[in-house]
Amino acid sequence: MRVKPGSEGGVPGLSRGLATLEYLCSHSGGARIRTVAEALGVPDNTMIRILGTLAEHGYVERDPDSLHYLPTRKVVTLAGKMADDRHLITCALGPMRDLRDKVSETVLLAVWDRTSSVIVEQVQSHNTFRFVCDYGHRPTLHVSASPKAIIAFLPEAEQKRALEGYIFKKYTEHTITTRTAFEKELQAIRKRGYAFDLHEEVNGMLCAAAPVFNRERRPIASVTVTGPDNRIDMKRELPVIASATKACADEITRCYTDGLTEKT
Repeated sequence: MRVKPGSEGGVPGLSRGLATLEYLCSHSGGARIRTVAEALGVPDNTMIRILGTLAEHGYVERDPDSLHYLPTRKVVTLAGKMADDRHLITCALGPMRDLRDKVSETVLLAVWDRTSSVIVEQVQSHNTFRFVCDYGHRPTLHVSASPKAIIAFLPEAEQKRALEGYIFKKYTEHTITTRTAFEKELQAIRKRGYAFDLHEEVNGMLCAAAPVFNRERRPIASVTVTGPDNRIDMKRELPVIASATKACADEITRCYTDGLTEKT
């Protein structure tokens, strides 16, 4: 598949950029700069700029070990063609509604994307005052229960990659502000099976989240319950909510993995 110079029309480089994405999406292990450049008939220097721009905008990422460039979840989210994600949401909506009705608070579903989670679905609380998230919102890694519930169960190498150079910004007096403290928190999450946000980004907001796994027991998503502390007692009610959230996530995991087994 080579890109013809004349195919770019009035938008220089667009055809080459799209062809690059198509090439990477069709190669599950990704590819190095030289491989993509040769396959598309593009000079190496041009391909460096194309991949650099795509990486800057979050559509591709480079594996530091193999030096292969791979498409990110942002590509398939934008295209809306990832069957597994659609299957995940289908599996999640019923249990999320049941969880919402049980705890009377907003329930969120997020998927992992490189260094944090991304909100892809939500079931809102029926309360007049409720928390609502924008679809595509990326919760802050070190303060939000959603990404913490996922990263805690990722392989150590991926955890380190996500935390490399990470700045632990302080939002409230409850914010975790060091990598050592954050890694200790991840250990606690793995032990109990769910994560919390205890006024860590916004005073007055409490969250509990649990991971959803694929067949390889890799965390791919998380379910989060979020609500105000004037409705959720941190010591008495939040642990019950966390347990119910984990049960919801486990139910989604069973549906998701059974569906994938049937499709295989």
